Amino acid sequence: MDFVVIVTISILTSLITSFLMMKLQMKMIEKWMDRFFEEELKRVKEMLFKDR
Repeated sequence: MDFVVIVTISILTSLITSFLMMKLQMKMIEKWMDRFFEEELKRVKEMLFKDR
């Protein structure tokens, strides 16, 4: 009985931590993508103005 409780608690804990890590990674990726697109947009605008 004790073994089942310990295994269940450990599985729940690992699921929660993996979910939180995934959320954190998604936030980081989202930030990186926003920054990347901002820089690309700047670069494209500069190129367009340079060509005129």
